[in-house]
Amino acid sequence: MAKVDLVKAATDALYDLMNESVSEQLIYGGDYGYPSFVKFTVPAIEDAAIAGIVQTTEFSFKEDPASPDVIIATAAAVVTLEGGLYRGDWHSGDGEVSIIGELNNHYLEASAEVEVRVVVQLDIEGGSGIPIDVVLEDPRPAVGIADDVLDFALAD
Repeated sequence: MAKVDLVKAATDALYDLMNESVSEQLIYGGDYGYPSFVKFTVPAIEDAAIAGIVQTTEFSFKEDPASPDVIIATAAAVVTLEGGLYRGDWHSGDGEVSIIGELNNHYLEASAEVEVRVVVQLDIEGGSGIPIDVVLEDPRPAVGIADDVLDFALAD
């Protein structure tokens, strides 16, 4: 499978998250939790949804040690979240959340930009490059260890 096909599949999987909710919701067992793709620290915005995505690095690829038919694609991105914020919860000095308008007498319209690490699992069996899973997680601190990046020959 050509690298260009993997890049397209991973990029499409990332941008398919546009307008998805990142707020806590009722999950299996009657508990509340974040959607399965949300593994990052979510700012204090109610009913937050992804309003924008800017990929800040290219995807790098490595084989999944658990499955030879799966490639793991990783990149960095900045996601813009928008939603409501109760007026009593807004602290003007923290800088985490920006106010972009008023929804009503009790709620403000809020926005926040969050840096995330994008992890996309791609099924390459049969040369398909189908996304299996997409996760947005808190970025890892750089430790100076290079990933086992696959070397691809681009197809014409």
